[in-house]
Order: sequence, then structure tokens, then C-alpha cells
Amino acid sequence: MQRVKVHRITSPLQKLSGIMQRAEEEGGTIRAPVTGPSEIKAMAGVFNSMMTVLEDRDKQLREQNENLEAQVALRTSELVEARDQAILASRHKSEFLANMSHELRTPLNAIIGYTEILIDDMEVGGNEDAAVDLRRVHQAANNLLAMINGILDL
Repeated sequence: MQRVKVHRITSPLQKLSGIMQRAEEEGGTIRAPVTGPSEIKAMAGVFNSMMTVLEDRDKQLREQNENLEAQVALRTSELVEARDQAILASRHKSEFLANMSHELRTPLNAIIGYTEILIDDMEVGGNEDAAVDLRRVHQAANNLLAMINGILDL
């Protein structure tokens, strides 16, 4: 008789222990049957509740991981787009500066060159007043060219 009572408790306890070991090895949605003596039923109920909590936490972690991966992908695409826009803006800036350099320096070099020729002609011809005025134009053109070079170099 004593042996039957012990077997009545140990048999469901061994089954519950086996289910717990399987849950540890396999994971997943393993549940214990809530049968047997009240103590075993209570243990099985607590085990099942614990498994539910663990599954819920796993689900939340998966969802958070997916959310983080989506955010990283979004931020990465935003950064790639921002980088591409910055590269394009830099290219446009370089093209603009190259065009401005050519468009501003070419006429100034012509003005400087012609004033030098005219200064020489005025000095040879004895027209010192015109040569003085042309030197002012020549100096102003050189100053303007130096400012433009400084701005474009900056």
C-alpha cells in the first residue's frame, strides 16, 4: 500500500521532470499536463505559466530586434542618401567655382594686359596724365584679380 502511494506521487513527478528536461533541451511551446496530486498539479501549473512568460519575452525580444533592424536599415538609407546629396553638392560647387574662375579671371587678365600695353604707349607718346590714370586702372584690376583668386581659393 505504501508503495502505491509513493508511486502515485513519484510517477507524475518523474513525468513532469522529463517534460522540464525536454523543455530545457528543445525549448519551444512544451507544456506539462496538469494532472495528478494537487502538489504536482500546482507545480505543472507554475511550470506552464513560466513557459508562457518565457515565450512572451522571446516574442517581445524578436519584435524589438526586428524593430531595431528596421530602424538601422532606415537610418542607413538616410545616411546613404545624405552622403550622396553631399557628394553631388560638392561636385556642383566645384563646377561652379571652376566656371566662375574662368569667367572672372579671363576678362580681368584682358583688362590688365591691355592697360599694360596702353601704359607703355602713353609713356612713349609722352602722355603722362593718361599713363597715371591707366596705372590706377591696372592696379585696381590687379587688386580685383587678387580678391577673386582669394575667394575662389577659399
